[in-house]
Amino acid sequence: MIEIKNRVIERIDDITIDGRNGDSEGLTLEHCLIHELDLTAVRFLGRVTICNCIIDKLGLHSTVFAGGLTFTGNVVMSDIDYQMGGHNNEEMVISNNLFHGFFSFFDCIFEKQLTVKENIFLKGTDLLTRENKGFDNCFFGGLVLSGNIGKLNIMP
Repeated sequence: MIEIKNRVIERIDDITIDGRNGDSEGLTLEHCLIHELDLTAVRFLGRVTICNCIIDKLGLHSTVFAGGLTFTGNVVMSDIDYQMGGHNNEEMVISNNLFHGFFSFFDCIFEKQLTVKENIFLKGTDLLTRENKGFDNCFFGGLVLSGNIGKLNIMP
């Protein structure tokens, strides 16, 4: 488990978080300014907590949060492309964030509950878009939505 607080960071990626064979025990980032947070193709076995950070660029393609995710109070400047992700054995919470770019969800499988609340999506998201039964997002553990600003069903 890696814990980083109160730092300015140029880049965090699979090598930084010691992702042996693409797996990582977990990650906590709090009160950081991160220029690039690239979690592409990392499978987190432990919980990931990212709170009160400013992130210039966020990469989530094929990221698995098996241990769950708490993503709260952050500002993300870039578009986010979250494909083939989720696969969570614990709850994922995305709350009180400001997303400046488009947040794309594609072919994500949420095994346990996904909570998306009190976020601002300036360019929107396709979280709720239904376009192809084989690749639509699945919410097997349930989906809780409340207090979000911005469109949640935009076609990319």
